[in-house]
Amino acid sequence: MPASPWTLAGDKAILKRPGISAELDLKRPGLGLHNLKVAGQCWEAARLLGVTWGDASDQPHAVSDGYVRGEDLIATYAEEARRPFAPQVYWRVGNPPPPADGGAGLQIELLVSVQTQVLDAEPRMTALSAVRASEFLYLEDEAAGRFAALEPGTDLPPSAACLLVRLADSPLSYVEMVHPRDFNPGHLSVAQSGENWTIRHTLIACRMEKGVIIRVRLRGGIVPRSRDVDAAAGLYEAFSHAALPLSA
Repeated sequence: MPASPWTLAGDKAILKRPGISAELDLKRPGLGLHNLKVAGQCWEAARLLGVTWGDASDQPHAVSDGYVRGEDLIATYAEEARRPFAPQVYWRVGNPPPPADGGAGLQIELLVSVQTQVLDAEPRMTALSAVRASEFLYLEDEAAGRFAALEPGTDLPPSAACLLVRLADSPLSYVEMVHPRDFNPGHLSVAQSGENWTIRHTLIACRMEKGVIIRVRLRGGIVPRSRDVDAAAGLYEAFSHAALPLSA
């Protein structure tokens, strides 16, 4: 069996793939992947695929169980009085990257599930990513694989389930997408401050009953800028047809 790309020591995880490394703090899942280093370049401002609940993205949470299984880093959080539901979060590394011909340099799937032991709960969980970007695009036409630029100060259209971010001072781009079964256009927001862009997907925001499990999927990818549109469209098409993993 191939070695896992994750190394876990306590609540601190390290991700290593050829040319890519990152850290993840299970106690602060809102930070997501941080301290990224890609192709020898440090992405100091980047925070990818964090998961938030509560008042702050870096709020610490008690981890009831955290472990590595193959290409998965898994964290479970116990119910609390102020949060009567138990989140479980998977950060799942995709298949090893293909040659640098426009394919993905890295793929990570974020799987979030919640359940509750109370009769009525209302979980709200949000995925958060932040990057420095020179250009921000969204998938305008899925059938044609066509992307359009998002102009500063304008709102995303309802179809924007796949986002393509051309990173500042880098030959790479970042792609982020919600599975079409889980996408709600009213739950996506993008904020810009100079070159800094923040993406928020409200993944779960509903009432749930005891015994019910809600699962949502989101995927991110790092792709070469030279063919990022084709790569992003291909990633989204593959994700759209991907079945929910049995282990989620």
